[in-house]
Amino acid sequence: MKLNFLLLAFLMMTCYLEAQERENPIDINKIHLGGKISTKDLHNKYDSLLGKEILKDEIISMNGSSLSPDLFKGKVSVLNFFTIPCKGCLLEIPYMVKLKKVFPENKVQILGITDLLPEKIKNHNASKKLSPDAPRDLYPNLPAFNYTVLSFKSQQIIDNFYIWGNPYTFIIDKEGIVRYMDGGFPLQKKDQEIEFQKYIDAIEKLLQ
Repeated sequence: MKLNFLLLAFLMMTCYLEAQERENPIDINKIHLGGKISTKDLHNKYDSLLGKEILKDEIISMNGSSLSPDLFKGKVSVLNFFTIPCKGCLLEIPYMVKLKKVFPENKVQILGITDLLPEKIKNHNASKKLSPDAPRDLYPNLPAFNYTVLSFKSQQIIDNFYIWGNPYTFIIDKEGIVRYMDGGFPLQKKDQEIEFQKYIDAIEKLLQ
């Protein structure tokens, strides 16, 4: 009887943890889909983006801003997908802020894509200001965003970019073609610097 009870408790805890993962899909190594497409099909579509146009149709963000194919013409673009909380995202965002300072704005643009509500991004940036009415800083180790961040519903991100989980980074040439794709971000400082240099090298190659 005691053994059956322990087995039942174990099964209930397993189901609970799996449900939690489905509700918080922030680890790219534990991808769960709530839509109709399978994980395998999603990966195949994601892989097929390399060498293809990043966006074919205009999509409207929760900010009310438009993300259109024309936006990716004329500049090298870095598209970084993130959410909070997400350990890899929290580690990578400071490098995106740093990357924004490396290249001139008229040659390289960085865009953050998230499923967070626009108010959260706005409040985070406001919390970094030294004023008495600034909101409480929930992420003191995370700098303010110095690049544009657009908020989309999770299903929009799946439908248009074929990813579910964070972080992901695309680097796109001046014709809007995806030339570099990577998922995840290292936990160790040395590996983070290597990854950051990969971004720089990929961008410099596209600027030649």
